[in-house]
Order: sequence, then C-alpha cells, then structure tokens
Amino acid sequence: MSTEARGWFWTGLAAATCVGGGLLSWAMFEPDDSNSDLDTAFVLVAPAGMPDESKLVDKALELGWSLTPSSEDAGESLAFDIADGGTLTVFQMPIPHPDAAELSRGLTSPDPDEAAAAPAHLVVVVSGQDGRTVRERDMRAVKATAAVTAACTCAGAMLGHGTVMHRAAVFSGLDAEDVESGLPVIACLDVTLAAEGNGRVSLLTHGMARYGREELFVQCAEAEMSGGIDFTYTIADWLLSTPDKHVPTGDTVGRSPDEKIPVERVSSPVEPAETVMLLRL
Repeated sequence: MSTEARGWFWTGLAAATCVGGGLLSWAMFEPDDSNSDLDTAFVLVAPAGMPDESKLVDKALELGWSLTPSSEDAGESLAFDIADGGTLTVFQMPIPHPDAAELSRGLTSPDPDEAAAAPAHLVVVVSGQDGRTVRERDMRAVKATAAVTAACTCAGAMLGHGTVMHRAAVFSGLDAEDVESGLPVIACLDVTLAAEGNGRVSLLTHGMARYGREELFVQCAEAEMSGGIDFTYTIADWLLSTPDKHVPTGDTVGRSPDEKIPVERVSSPVEPAETVMLLRL
C-alpha cells in the first residue's frame, strides 16, 4: 500500500467511523494452548462460496508465500501445503458468523449490518505454527487471510485472536512491501475509537501487548481525527519495529523530528489493571 494510498485511507476512515461506537467491553479470546500448532482466522463471505483456488495461490505468491494445492475434492474445504512448513486449510461454514453482529467496531470494521448479513463464513486454519515466534505465526496467518480474501467476495475478516472484524480490503489490499517490512500493523492491530467530550476523541490499540509492547491510548481533536489515526498507526509501527527500544515516561515521540508528543502512562480505559501509553495530540 503506497504512502498516498495510506493517506487517503486514513482520511476515509476518519470520515466513515462512528465516534460514539467505540471502546465497548470485549473479552479477547486467547489461542487454545492445546492447539499450539494451529492459528485461525475468520472471513465473512457474501454470497456464500469457496475461494477461487488459483487466485488464492497467486495472491499468496505475491506475498512471498508458496502454496501447493492438496485438496482431493474442493467441496466444503480447500487444503494447501505451505513451502516453509505446515498446511493452510479453508473450511466453509454455511451459516453467519455467530459473533459478527456483537463484535466491537474498530476503525477498519465493515458496516455492522453488512457484516451481520453475510450468509456464511470461512474458517482459515494455518498449521505448522509450533516453535515459531508470535510475530512469525501472525505473519503467516495474515498472509493466509490476505490470500483467502483476495480469492472470494467477502464482507470482512479477522485473525482468531482479534477483537474486531476488519473490512476485507485490509487484508486483500496488502502487497509484498507491506509484509516484507515487518508486521503490517493495520492487519495485526485493532484500533477502537471513543468520544471524550469537548470535541475530542480517543484511539485505543488492541494487540500491542501480544508483541511485548504497551497499548497506545491517543487523544486528539475530533476535527483532527485523520491525523490522529495516522499518528496512532505510525507510532505503533515504530514501536513494533524496534522491540528493544525503551520509551520512558516524559520522553517524546513523533512522526518527524519536529513532532514531540510527551509520553504519559495511565490505566487502560477498558482494563484498569493494565497500563497504557497515553499520547495527547
């Protein structure tokens, strides 16, 4: 995704997001330790149907991932051997996703009515994950989800550990540059929005802790929300790409040498026992 495209995307998100609908209570579900070799993702399909096998393989190859079809009968599932180990399997569930209408809305979520109306969903399963780091596992799950969403008509998608459903384009729009430069934060992180009053809003990340980082709690003027969105993803990307970088309270961060936003730390607005990095724009 080019810089110009990202700028357009952030502006579009700011215009499309409902300020009053963010930061609802949601219990993140953890990966099942008994299935440490597997990671999952979910894709809402409308109309119901399986991905196009050749398109799926082509998209995976675009992302540097070589898949070999291994399904004996396409039917209700597709299977692929992954060149660097494990398998990718896609199962069709001919019913709506049971939680689609109840999930919290994020910046990149599809229209809730559209998500709830999807008549079926796909379960994407990546095996061969045991022994890999969390980042390696999630990158493989992202590539799998990107390949599936690029190969069918879908309303949304999310990684199994996520808190919100994303628009399908968040995954299908990823390109080689996005995955070569590290974890694509737009797909690996969820960001929710809340009104703070007095013309201000707040943005809260969900998923930074998964990679050993504090969640970000960014506050900005509602009129400057597109800039706040860009700031949130930019700082998140910087922190994830420099995992050993310690940012003390009182230091400043920014997208350029001239932008100096003081770092504060407060209790999370949704998990009071957890500390988040507060950044006031």
